Amino acid sequence: MGRARAWAARRRTNALWAVQIFRGRIAEIKKKTKLILRNSNQVGGLKLACLVTGHIRFNRGLLKLDLSCNALTHQAIGIVCRALGQHQTCRELNLSDNFVCADGAKAVSKLLRKNNVLKHIKLCNARLTESGTLQCGIKSLAVGLRLNQTVENLDLAGNALGVEGATTLVSILTHNW
Repeated sequence: MGRARAWAARRRTNALWAVQIFRGRIAEIKKKTKLILRNSNQVGGLKLACLVTGHIRFNRGLLKLDLSCNALTHQAIGIVCRALGQHQTCRELNLSDNFVCADGAKAVSKLLRKNNVLKHIKLCNARLTESGTLQCGIKSLAVGLRLNQTVENLDLAGNALGVEGATTLVSILTHNW
């Protein structure tokens, strides 16, 4: 009986902690349509991804999700992308200045295959290539973009695309537009 009470108390404490974070300085929610989380060093990583996933699932009016500058890893990006896969109103996604890497690009590619609502995707300085040599992240994005007809704006500044990455993206753009 003592373990059950301790577990329930811990669960209530964690839930209150999560609510306090979203009421605090980290979250800026406007008209229940935008969620902007920048430099949220208090939470970060997988914890932040889980909190944002809950917000995505319960906020059906979400239009813009800005998670730039949060040091999210490819695992956290995967969690957020899976939640956005079933979301039908979010039009803008900003994952700039995070550690997206090639594995995170695969998660974004899966998102692009499922979600036909996103119009603007920003992945600036997301480390999609390794010093401009390995183009695995760009090739993964290219597969998702080939199957998605709704993305109008894709910002990949600061990712050292190189000639091979740029050529891959140009071939996709000529296919879709």
